Amino acid sequence: MGCVHTDSIERVGPRPGVYALIVALASLEPLTHWGLPRIAGDGAAHSGLHTADSAIYLQCMRMFESGFFSPYATCHAPGGPNDHAFFPAPFHWLYGVVGAAGRGLGVDEFLFLGIVNGLGALAYLLAVYHFFRMVIAGRSHLAFVLFALTGGLGGVLFVLAGIAGLWDAPRFDVFFERFSMYELVEGPYLMPTLHAPRLYYTLSLACCFGAMSAFIRAIQGRCLRHEAWAGFLLLLGTLVNVRFGALTWAVIALYLACDSRRSARARLREAVTLAAPVVIGVLASWAAMSRNPAFAENTSVLVRESIWLTAFVSAAIFPVLLFPVAFRALLPSMASWQRVLAFSGLGYLAAFSLLFAAYQVYFGNFWNAGDAAAANRISDWALFGAVAGAGRGYIKRAAGTPVREVDASTVWMALWFLGCVAIGVSAFGQGWFIRLTPQRLMVFAAVPAAALSAYALEALAARRRRLARAAVVVMVGCGVVSIFVATLFFQAPSMREPGQGPFDRLHPEVISRADMDLMEGIESGVVLAPFLYSDILALRAGLRVLGGAGGADLSDRMSTEIQGDVDAFFAGSMQGENAEAFLRAWCVEYVFCPDARPVPAEARDLLDGMAVLSTVQRTGAGAVYRVGGS
Repeated sequence: MGCVHTDSIERVGPRPGVYALIVALASLEPLTHWGLPRIAGDGAAHSGLHTADSAIYLQCMRMFESGFFSPYATCHAPGGPNDHAFFPAPFHWLYGVVGAAGRGLGVDEFLFLGIVNGLGALAYLLAVYHFFRMVIAGRSHLAFVLFALTGGLGGVLFVLAGIAGLWDAPRFDVFFERFSMYELVEGPYLMPTLHAPRLYYTLSLACCFGAMSAFIRAIQGRCLRHEAWAGFLLLLGTLVNVRFGALTWAVIALYLACDSRRSARARLREAVTLAAPVVIGVLASWAAMSRNPAFAENTSVLVRESIWLTAFVSAAIFPVLLFPVAFRALLPSMASWQRVLAFSGLGYLAAFSLLFAAYQVYFGNFWNAGDAAAANRISDWALFGAVAGAGRGYIKRAAGTPVREVDASTVWMALWFLGCVAIGVSAFGQGWFIRLTPQRLMVFAAVPAAALSAYALEALAARRRRLARAAVVVMVGCGVVSIFVATLFFQAPSMREPGQGPFDRLHPEVISRADMDLMEGIESGVVLAPFLYSDILALRAGLRVLGGAGGADLSDRMSTEIQGDVDAFFAGSMQGENAEAFLRAWCVEYVFCPDARPVPAEARDLLDGMAVLSTVQRTGAGAVYRVGGS
């Protein structure tokens, strides 16, 4: 069937400046991977990692060459350490293909990972920009700049804390965590630069937003070709990241619900049709991941978390402040059911916020807000606010002139944003709900947040142009500072020596020369090491480890079954007989204690006093022990 081009969606031409911004942001990952091996200071060395999860990506990149060897396999693995079941997820195989391509091109694997991460970020940013150009027309350029560059309080506060000399203050990491966790640390948060180190995020998100653009164009232009392309992209996005595929379908279903120009039957048919690739992707991924039950359990248990309210407000302070401006302007255009849904979300969030504040006052919290515990306690009670809000929305009759039809998509985005935030902060059922990993909704909240901010700034500019321009400058300025801080201080050591704060636990990319020398003394065998060093040792040929970040994906045992005992061992809290039994139970041949990040004195005394251990090498506070009889 031929495609009918309509004017239902206004499209605008691209701007070279936006493309330059996209290329600049996508270049951060390749530059980081190129620079890390070259910027280690005196007495320091590059560990071979970028982030903790880099250990997983690099092991997957080696899977074909190594014969599916996993250094995280325990000595109790039924098939031994070489088993394709250790790489069960489709995204593991994605990295395997990347590794094979890098070897074929003769490029260093760490550098090639950075290059591919950059290409994934490029595809993701281009897909979002195209999506904005499709659905919000003349505001697309501003919306994309806000999406890419809007920051919060974290970056600026971190710089100010450094100027004030607070980085080395006791417990600075603890006090500053809420300002850094969603804005400066890589992961499933708001700013797209924080997704860049995760190819399985950026590639999946590129496919998902590409699918949304293609689907919207298909139903507006009655084009089966674009609809088929949307289904194919959604299938790929689901295979690479199951959660993102399912969330994309939910967002598209909301779009169809908001599209009042077409019959309910047609919209239902399209929603069901587009569900097919998601279902296929989910079933295929589930079948693949079921080959290693430990992986499925690990990835479920370790990411059970809702959005922390205080951290989210810090990172999204400007979209949160601008949302009422956009909502007030959009209210006259909302249908009755949309008002009910919107006010229900607002009522829930209002009740949640009030109860959260009361929780802090009752327990006397300030720096440590106890966000997770608070959400478990108050989420169910906040539902009364949702009911009250729904009633308010039902009786509300907004005055004003509805916005023009082409801006009706902004109503959809307002509901989309509210849904992500209201559901994301929740821990219904006294915490049961976090099994569904609602925190991941933050990734999908960034796009509507930027679109609504652009809409609010446009409305504000009609009355106070200078104020609107100043707001853009502040938002982008904070974002640039946050990207600078995140890139140089959180994803790179920025001249800090190994073991130095702040946030040293987030820096697996550098180790001391002394620790590198200690590692050189271990030629082969099963090594027990602290969490961060397990992943570094796992990169070395002939070594196997217990625990570490890679143990969550590439092991035959639950990470919670092993890592807790590993941590207790190096904390010195495990009794001598229990410590020896632990070493024997997991076939440990060597124990590694780092120099730059030394274990507590209690642990060193325990190790030195164990008859089963003999010292192979000692450097400063670091040592390598061999387990007798191994």
